[in-house]
Amino acid sequence: MQLTWMAAKVGDWVVTPRRGKPAEIRALWYNAICIMEELAAHLGDDAARKRHNSMAALTKWSFNRLFWYEGGSYLYDVVNGGPPDASIRPNQTTELGLSSQPFRSTPSHSSPGNPSASGPRARKV
Repeated sequence: MQLTWMAAKVGDWVVTPRRGKPAEIRALWYNAICIMEELAAHLGDDAARKRHNSMAALTKWSFNRLFWYEGGSYLYDVVNGGPPDASIRPNQTTELGLSSQPFRSTPSHSSPGNPSASGPRARKV
């Protein structure tokens, strides 16, 4: 099944085989949650704003834990379909154009309860 434009297939030949969860899909999900948080705040729905804020913090934390390739200082292409794929592909630039980006300059140092925390003793949730 083709999940993204990167999963190109011609006949039976898979041009760019990708198995797992693509980085750009998770980044788009994070951006959507942040937009929902902003919309809830604009509409004065504090409960929804808080709920989306919590979801965004957890999504950002898990994105950085799963997709950040510390050895290369860039994002894995896909994860959870076997070993993470460290291939560099154009889809990884999708995140750069989003209004809310899920990664930090030091992604492994954030936690869902405190996304701005740094260091190995960041607060656990």
